[in-house]
Amino acid sequence: MTRRPLCLAALIFCLAVFISLRLFPPETVSFSAFEGEGAVVTGTAASVSHKTAWDGQEILRISLKDLTVESPEGLSEILPPDAMILCETDAEASALVPAGGRIQVSGKIREFAPASNPGAFNARLYYQCQGYCLRLKGASVLAASEGSADPLGRGLTGFRDFLSAVLDRICVSERDASLLKALLLGEKGYLDAETKDLYQGAGIIAILTISGLHISLIGTAFFQMLRRLGLPLAPGAFLTLALILLYGKMTGMGSSALRAIIMFAMQLGARLLGRTYDLLTAVSAAGILLLLEQPLFLTQSGFLFSFGAVLAAGIILPVMPGQDLPRPLPALFQGMAIPLACLPIYASSYYTFPVYSMILNLIISPLLTIVMFTSITAMSLGACAFTLGSPLLFFLSRALSWPAHLILWFYELLCRAVRVMPGYTLITGAPSSLQIILYLLILVLFALSAEKKPEKTDPRIWNIARMALLFLGVCMLCLRSSRGLTLTFLDVGQGDGIYIEADGTRILVDGGSSSESSLYDYTLEPFLQYKGVRTLDYVILTHDDIDHMSGMISLLEKSPENGIRIRNLLVPDVSPSMQESENFRALTAAAEKSHIPVTGICRGDVIRGGKLRLTCLHPMRDALYPETNFYSTTLYLEYGSFRALLTGDLEEQGEADFLDYVRDHTSLTEGGKRACPLTVLKCGHHGSANATGQELLDAFPPAYGIISCGRRNRYGHPAPEVLSRLEEAGASVLDTRTGGALTFWTDGKKLRIKPYLKP
Repeated sequence: MTRRPLCLAALIFCLAVFISLRLFPPETVSFSAFEGEGAVVTGTAASVSHKTAWDGQEILRISLKDLTVESPEGLSEILPPDAMILCETDAEASALVPAGGRIQVSGKIREFAPASNPGAFNARLYYQCQGYCLRLKGASVLAASEGSADPLGRGLTGFRDFLSAVLDRICVSERDASLLKALLLGEKGYLDAETKDLYQGAGIIAILTISGLHISLIGTAFFQMLRRLGLPLAPGAFLTLALILLYGKMTGMGSSALRAIIMFAMQLGARLLGRTYDLLTAVSAAGILLLLEQPLFLTQSGFLFSFGAVLAAGIILPVMPGQDLPRPLPALFQGMAIPLACLPIYASSYYTFPVYSMILNLIISPLLTIVMFTSITAMSLGACAFTLGSPLLFFLSRALSWPAHLILWFYELLCRAVRVMPGYTLITGAPSSLQIILYLLILVLFALSAEKKPEKTDPRIWNIARMALLFLGVCMLCLRSSRGLTLTFLDVGQGDGIYIEADGTRILVDGGSSSESSLYDYTLEPFLQYKGVRTLDYVILTHDDIDHMSGMISLLEKSPENGIRIRNLLVPDVSPSMQESENFRALTAAAEKSHIPVTGICRGDVIRGGKLRLTCLHPMRDALYPETNFYSTTLYLEYGSFRALLTGDLEEQGEADFLDYVRDHTSLTEGGKRACPLTVLKCGHHGSANATGQELLDAFPPAYGIISCGRRNRYGHPAPEVLSRLEEAGASVLDTRTGGALTFWTDGKKLRIKPYLKP
């Protein structure tokens, strides 16, 4: 560090920014008062890009700045001066939108949602980092004019679209075209969900990000070409810098691309000045410049991975053991350097680690240069072919696209192969700040130990000890403790999802929503990964309404390939005629496909785990009810002095039947007296007026009443009558609409309550 003062300054600066963001989080303006309202906005089209929606429809995304708001009234008063709006419209509108021109659009206002569950994607923070404050869904372009349109931006956008069309024509397959658009043009919006999932799951999604390899390959090739043509050093360097700046602007100038451009510019500068280029000094300068522009970059995984990989290449890779070891260990250890250095980023961003990525990157990285070189050549020839109308050039460009096709096919084959291998994904869970700090200290010790070997120590033994230290750090980073009881009511919108963890026993009760699509992908899986769950001992379905099981079907179907093993699925043990619904069949079919045993649960069944006791009090075995809500599984949870009643959608006849059983057949309420106070009552049917009646509150008076329902739901949940009854019973009401996921922790005596969203 003393030999690289800029590195020390960068480290201090990053720590200062990190601490500042923790102590003084950036304020966000709330637009909830305008949610769903129609808006008419005029602005300058800063950028235009394409994206494939979840249903396969292609949409156009327009970034608007320099905004003028015509409606709704009051919106302009709270917009920040430098605010940007993201508009999503039909792809056909691309011909109407000039880059840098003024356009007028209308659409529905939608806020970027913050993460309301542990592990969920924080869209608000992500888009705030890019400068956006809100978006317009289903926007229509009302008017457009070039005005003071940016000719350079418009030209680059048009050129990118032209090259995109060239790839569509010359590539062997549509998937090749979408991958090469992401790889060469920064257009990730054309990638389908399956391809993204394949590449991300295998840990090679980073190759589709415009970064150092792209800038280095294009810049170096162009610079060497200019030098061979006899151009002097200085003009060649300035022309090369201009080229990569234009390329960066055309591809969106993401943080990875900007970091690579700054570092490449410093490399050119060092050559011009006759100085030695230092990788660590260059990356430090790039980090300071980017964080000065946007401190929130420090919260984004893409930024952290980009800099983490370069730092690992400059610090960890050179000190990996290898000289005294037999082959192929040196190559394997070198392949481990960057993934192991980036492990804290994987664990804190995705809560998983793609185990085989270390081997895959050794195979993929050398081939990627071939893909880029042949694809750029083919794309250039294709562009000339369409411009000149030359069939010969088109044939050559088509022929040159085949190497990329074969290598991309090989990539997909590798991704699919590792997907079925044991230990495909290691679920690490979210590490604590202390764990990350200790792991980074171990990495520092590992790097320093390369030059601190005792004189009389055998190099092989020393290297084994160094690798053992690194392995100890990995184990420490992935260690998760399960102390006491954790009871979490997830924010699933209009639905239910409850997670129970106690003394090593993990249980999921319900997991569905009628308002949130892809609940498993965006809520259940990230939450379970965040918690480090590799095994669910029980998944319990209260009843077969879709708002209690939509995400459970995907969870069962993808187990254990997703890294989460499910030992038992428990469903209400009611009359067989009530288990013939389409929803029940879909759930049991998913369980059978994954070889998960399905068992009935009814009154008197008990689940135990350490101090945890979970008793089923409803429904009666083989019961027949006129409504599914009436047989909703009702669970009584005990952990030390902590008591909770989880009622699902229990209401009306089912609630009356449950209370009759409690009075007549158990000692819980001693003949109906208020003898069973609860810590937590999960209110029935999302706070419906027909549930959580006065008799139930008399029998089970709660300290906290929990309501799980969706924001602005069309049912009017929670009902005013229920809120009034809870207030009269002396219960504090918490609901997932305002608090997000609600977590209760207890050791059997002490109690901690943590809403995920702050008021």
